[in-house]
Amino acid sequence: MESQRSYGTRTLYASVTAACLNGLSVGNLAGWPQAAIPQLLSGSAGGVIFNESEVAWIAGIFFLGMLAGGFVSLAVASNYGKKRLFLLASLPMMLGWSIIAVATTFWEFVFGRVVLGIGGGMLCHQTEMYLSEVSPAKRRSSMSVLFCACIHVGVLLSFGIGPSLSVSSATAVYLAVVLLLVALYLSAVPETPFWLIQQGRSDEALSILRRLRGSRVDVTEEFREIREFVERSELDTKSELDWTAFKRVLSAPAKRRAILLVVLLTTAQQFSGMAAMHSYAQLIFERSASNLLVQGRYVSLLIGSIELCCTLGSGFLVERVNRRSLVGMSTATCCACMLVMGLHFHGLVGDSGVLPVLCVVVFALAYGLGLSTIATVIAAECLSMDARNIGAAAQNTTVCFSIFTITKLWQMITSSYGQEYSFWMAAVVTALHCAVLLSILPETRGKSLVEIQALLAASSNFERSLRTIPLLPVLQSIKIVPAGHIVKNNELRLS
Repeated sequence: MESQRSYGTRTLYASVTAACLNGLSVGNLAGWPQAAIPQLLSGSAGGVIFNESEVAWIAGIFFLGMLAGGFVSLAVASNYGKKRLFLLASLPMMLGWSIIAVATTFWEFVFGRVVLGIGGGMLCHQTEMYLSEVSPAKRRSSMSVLFCACIHVGVLLSFGIGPSLSVSSATAVYLAVVLLLVALYLSAVPETPFWLIQQGRSDEALSILRRLRGSRVDVTEEFREIREFVERSELDTKSELDWTAFKRVLSAPAKRRAILLVVLLTTAQQFSGMAAMHSYAQLIFERSASNLLVQGRYVSLLIGSIELCCTLGSGFLVERVNRRSLVGMSTATCCACMLVMGLHFHGLVGDSGVLPVLCVVVFALAYGLGLSTIATVIAAECLSMDARNIGAAAQNTTVCFSIFTITKLWQMITSSYGQEYSFWMAAVVTALHCAVLLSILPETRGKSLVEIQALLAASSNFERSLRTIPLLPVLQSIKIVPAGHIVKNNELRLS
C-alpha cells in the first residue's frame, strides 16, 4: 500500500538533518582536544604555553560538564519539549566556542570547555530519543545508527581540520555548525508528537504527525499507538518516581546484575585506551622515537575513519556473533595491542614504524566492532522495563566519569613514569574487565527478555549457593585461644 511505503517528507528530512547536526556538534566537541593539545603545549594557541597537567584538565573537564548537561536535559525536555531543549542547548554551545576562540589562560579554557560540556550533554542525551519519536517505526533502528555515525563524522572532522587551523579558526567552523543547527530548528523542525500528546495538545500532535508522514499516509493507527504509549509511560514514570520502586529495582538480584553488567562494559570501553587515544593519539605518535609510516595527525584520522566504518558495520556483526565471544575477542585484542604498544615505547619490541601503526589499526577495529557497541546492546537486552531509566542514568554517569578519569590518569602516569606505563595500565585494566565479564556475563543472543532475566537470576542464585557451602559453620566453630591454653577440639592456638 502507498501508506506503507511513504516515509519521507521535507519535514522529516529536516528533523533528521537537524539531529545529524546535533551529532556532528557533539563529535566536534569530543574530537577537539586531539588537535588542540599540541597547540596548547607549544604556545601557538593564545600565545601561552600550557603544561601537560593543564591540558589534561582542559581535555577531561568537558565530560563533567556533559554529565551536568545530561541532568539539565531531563528537566527541560519533559517540561518544554525537545525542540526547545535543542535551541536552549545552542546557547552554551555558542558561548563556549566563543570563549575558546578568545581564551588565553588556563581557567578561560576550562570554563569554556565546561560550558561546552553542558551544551553537548543537553544535545547528546536527548537526540536519539527525538529521532525515535519523529521517525517511522521501521526506520528507528537505522536512525539511531545514523546519529552515532554523525558523532564519528564530527570527531573525524575535528581530527581533519584541527591540525591545519589555529584553535580560533577551527572554532569558527564548529560555531558555524551550531548556527546552522539553530536556523534549522527555528525554521523547519517540529516538536515531537509524543511530547505534544503528553501536554494534552492532541490536535497539534496529529497535525505534526501528518506533516512528518506525508498527506497520503493514514496516520490514525500510529497516532492511537503513540497516545496509548504516552499514557502507559506516564503511569510508569509515576511509579519510577516512587523511592520504593527504586529500591525494589536495586534489591532484585537479576536487575541489579544487569545494571552492573552495563556499568562494567562501559568502564571497559573507556579504560581500554580508546578514550585516551581520542585526546592524545597525535601527541603520542609525534613523540614516538620510531620513524613512523604516517604522521601523528594522520594516525588520529585513521582511528576516526575506522571507528566510523565499524559503527556502520557493527549491527551486522552483533546479530551474528555471540555476546560472550564478542566481548572476549574484543577485550583480549585491545589488551594485547596496549601491551605491545607499551613494549614498543619501552624499547623492547622493534624500532620499526610499522608496528605501532599496525597496533593502532587492529586496536581500533577490535574496539569498534566489539566494545564500542556491546554496552548498548547488553543494556537493551538485559535491562527490564522498570530498570531501564536507572540503567541509562548509571551508564551515562559512568561514561562521563570514566572518560574524565582516564584522560587525567593517562597524563599523570605518562608524565611521572613514561608513556609505556600508560599503555600497560590500560592493558591490565582491560584484562581484568575481560576476566570479570566472561565470568558473570550470560549469553543473551537470540533470547527473549524473560529468558535473559531468568539467566541473570540463575547466575545470582549460583553466587548465593557458593556462600551456602558449609564452610562458614566450620569457621564459626573454631575458637582461637591464647598461647599456653590447653587446645581442645575445633580450637586454634594463637601464638
